[in-house]
Amino acid sequence: SSQSGGYHVWRFNLVTHTWQEMSPMQESRSFVSVTVLKGCIYAMGGYRDDGTSLRTAELHTHPSLEDTMAHLLFYSTVFLGGCFYIVGGVLRWTDPSNRVWRFNLVTHTWQEMSPMQESRSFVSVTVLKGCIYAMGGYRDDGTSLRTAERYQPNINQWTFIASMNEERIRASCTTLNNKIYICGGRSNRVLNTAEYYNPDTNQWTLITPMGTPRCDLGVVAYMGHIFAVGGRDGFRDLRHRYFDIAVMNKQIFVVSCRTGKIVECYDYTQILGLCNRVLNTAEYYNPDTNQWTLITPMGTPRCDLGVVAYMGKNKMIKHLCNTTM
Repeated sequence: SSQSGGYHVWRFNLVTHTWQEMSPMQESRSFVSVTVLKGCIYAMGGYRDDGTSLRTAELHTHPSLEDTMAHLLFYSTVFLGGCFYIVGGVLRWTDPSNRVWRFNLVTHTWQEMSPMQESRSFVSVTVLKGCIYAMGGYRDDGTSLRTAERYQPNINQWTFIASMNEERIRASCTTLNNKIYICGGRSNRVLNTAEYYNPDTNQWTLITPMGTPRCDLGVVAYMGHIFAVGGRDGFRDLRHRYFDIAVMNKQIFVVSCRTGKIVECYDYTQILGLCNRVLNTAEYYNPDTNQWTLITPMGTPRCDLGVVAYMGKNKMIKHLCNTTM
């Protein structure tokens, strides 16, 4: 595949603190959702290299699975009870969805389930004690949410739980010690905060912030620690108001609407550098000490990635921003 393609898979060894490239996926995918079930890694949806969205899914290195599910973007996935669930997302760029689908791994069929209480795109989801939790995301009006809700599959019903301490979109979450941990994301800024939810008390508690603000990060729990990997650390604010954008000869020009003059110019090939700084750093959280510790950086900065713990190692699905800044 090309260097900008999203076929690649890397594995992080927690003993040697080294990264190893594994067999690639069948299709190039960015904004992909990944999870583990019965010793296999599943990769679902995402963008192709040409910018179109995918409804295919892959099991480890096997060919794609697909069915007649509606085309969605920016949804989240979890496994529960031998099925995986597609939660939220957008049907169009400005149309967050509260719809939920379930894929049966035995019959290979999709079934639409009860919708969430609120529409959510870029939502964080996880499973704890047989229930699915959906946290944060975008509302219909484009504002971010701090609400959270729980799905009980035995009654096919979503109910609200306590709201988080902060609004979060593009965050990532995992479970540890019967608690849900959610890390980073965005509200009016990129967040370095993290918090956990205790279902026994229905309360969210803030923990020590991460060392680096991160959105579009990957988070996974392993051996009593929480690993936060990659992501973005923020977006650069333009220094000008009332401007327009023009593209010519692989350059981007910022033009003042007041004076008609070019006020800034950027190389089109470096546009990712204009918008944000993609991270190669990773860190882990120890709940016993309430501290974050940096680990060996990845070889390449990455964001919008998925992370899973598998056979004692972290495996990461390469994503869109495979760009050395």
